[in-house]
Amino acid sequence: MHIYRASVTLFPGLERYDALIGSVLGADNRPALIGIAGGARSAAVLPKQPRGLDVNTGIVLPLSPNVREGEACIVQFSENADITGQTKDAALSLSVSESSLGANTSLEAVTNPVMDYLTRTERFLPVALGTIGALLSGVVLRARTSEFSTYRLSGTSRAVLFSIISCEQLIVSGIFFMSTALSLSVLYSTFVSPVAMLLTAVAASAAWCVAGAPFALGQIARDPITQAKER
Repeated sequence: MHIYRASVTLFPGLERYDALIGSVLGADNRPALIGIAGGARSAAVLPKQPRGLDVNTGIVLPLSPNVREGEACIVQFSENADITGQTKDAALSLSVSESSLGANTSLEAVTNPVMDYLTRTERFLPVALGTIGALLSGVVLRARTSEFSTYRLSGTSRAVLFSIISCEQLIVSGIFFMSTALSLSVLYSTFVSPVAMLLTAVAASAAWCVAGAPFALGQIARDPITQAKER
């Protein structure tokens, strides 16, 4: 266990207490730690400090009034601060000899999840699956031209026929979504993010419906007599 000396400006709690206990040591050991601190009559537990302030496993005591210099000086900047600019300002207020003044962040993002996702080709997989399903549905619709000609020749309007074909596409894409959701419910524990997989199924089903609309429009736009000849 380390005992550190720090200024009141770095740890404002030293204005009210004689010692500050690191968060890892905890409040349960406060009576014994006050005795170790030597002369401290009151102490408080510090909240967890960032990486640059390694006092979570130690005790912080105030600096003696006659201390004017030290081997190291830690300056804590506020969150989202401009490190480059504020480091220069701190350098002007400190007297540093035989060393240089540097700064580092306690938490630094090593990856950008948004850019990582945008550069992944598999993000188009849901749309590709939906499009493939719509193409297969289009092949089936092409094979049912005689059925559609029967609808038209019996007096069914283009709007009603389009509604029939669209409902079929919605049912098929809905079955695809429900089968995916059922699989996720069974294999829930094997996926890192089941919700993301469910959203993928939603995107694929939507792509199926959108990509299948032109095939439905192509069937209702054709002449029923021509369709009947293709039996």
